Amino acid sequence: MTASLSGCFNSPSQDLSAQIVKSLAPSTVVLEYSGGKIRAGELEEAVRPELERMRDEAARLYRAAAAKKVLEASLAVAAKRAGFVDTDAFMTAEKAKIEVDDGAVASYLAKNRLPESSSREIKSFLKEQNWLSKKIEIQNLALAEAQLTWHLPLAQRKISGVLEGFSEGPVAARIQIHEFCDRTNPVCGPLERGIDRIAASQTVKVRRTYHPLYSPKNPVSLRLAQHTVCASQQGHYLEFAQKVKALSQTLAGLSPDQLSAALGLKADEVSTCAVASAGVLEVERKLALNSGVLTGSAVFVNGDLAQNLDEVDLLVRQKNASE
Repeated sequence: MTASLSGCFNSPSQDLSAQIVKSLAPSTVVLEYSGGKIRAGELEEAVRPELERMRDEAARLYRAAAAKKVLEASLAVAAKRAGFVDTDAFMTAEKAKIEVDDGAVASYLAKNRLPESSSREIKSFLKEQNWLSKKIEIQNLALAEAQLTWHLPLAQRKISGVLEGFSEGPVAARIQIHEFCDRTNPVCGPLERGIDRIAASQTVKVRRTYHPLYSPKNPVSLRLAQHTVCASQQGHYLEFAQKVKALSQTLAGLSPDQLSAALGLKADEVSTCAVASAGVLEVERKLALNSGVLTGSAVFVNGDLAQNLDEVDLLVRQKNASE
């Protein structure tokens, strides 16, 4: 005979996210059998990881819904301030301002070895990519002006687009994970949840740093992520971030080499840091050849690029076992 589950919860936690999914009181009978009774307290260790995952998932849903609600209101205010009747009219006008010059088209054709006959399609493609970057810039500005104060733990993850990113975990943790993801990319949610599970399963401390992609879906994004990790490892991340912020309007039009020069980096600086540069460049080349742009996500584990969740898991376990 099982006990009723209603009215058997612990008192609400002060942690708002913990209230979203509550645990059973330890004395609650979950199962009764011929040999006795099994109470919730005996199962706590077994169910805790899944409860924590449920809490995190519920908190993400609330964060996403809250951010969307604020964003809609903030964009409406921005539209009225600019003299438009609604957000759609405002965004349509902003999109109409996006231009792509012939030089950018020619450069893209040459880099990807495409024929001149593709010029019109490429120009349209580049315009759409530039608009995606501009759209996210407008959204980030609207959220910044709204002066958000989050009360759910880890609410900063990839929502506000703050340049400096957001870190959790001890600075001296053995495992350092840097995550870059384009907010418009549907893989970001599953990627983050997968890394959540991998990090939670480790017996050593893990530090995770979340970075917004400064030029979403742009061919230089992975190189920029690589530079950012290098800067972090070399202890001048904030200085580097300020350079990126100053160049944020022009990054979309730069080649990887131009990006390095614009950021004041020497040609061999990246290859001298702990990042697996050859792997980064090879992935960058393949993605550029296959699609013309990057997927908008990259994960580095202690400086090594992981191309998927399996590689994240492998690199984390290798680092865990090596020390």
